[in-house]
Amino acid sequence: GSGEAWRVIPAVLRGPATIDVGNAGTVMRFLPPVATLADGPVRFDGDPRSYERPLNGVIDALRALGARIDDDSRGALPLTVQGGGALDGGPVGIDASSSSQFVSALLLSAPRFNQGVEVRHTGAT
Repeated sequence: GSGEAWRVIPAVLRGPATIDVGNAGTVMRFLPPVATLADGPVRFDGDPRSYERPLNGVIDALRALGARIDDDSRGALPLTVQGGGALDGGPVGIDASSSSQFVSALLLSAPRFNQGVEVRHTGAT
């Protein structure tokens, strides 16, 4: 066509870093998958209400894909993603019954995973 062609090459993500999500559900759900691609730890924290919001779906799925996440078994904030610079990806089951954003979060980061991701919902419909 007559339009310009753009090529986007992502920069390397580096930790350590800290992300204060406040109480933003989108941020606390969408950024941990991106943090797995960082080289180094990325800590997520927020306001006291954010600690009550469940993140089990995305945390469990990322762990199943090989991510290391320290959350003291809370399934909520605060947590630290121990980024290794890449994530293998592949097939994963996820219970997204509490939030469809768990699936969206994985799908948005999947193009950077070594094997992409194949997501299967395992929870109630």
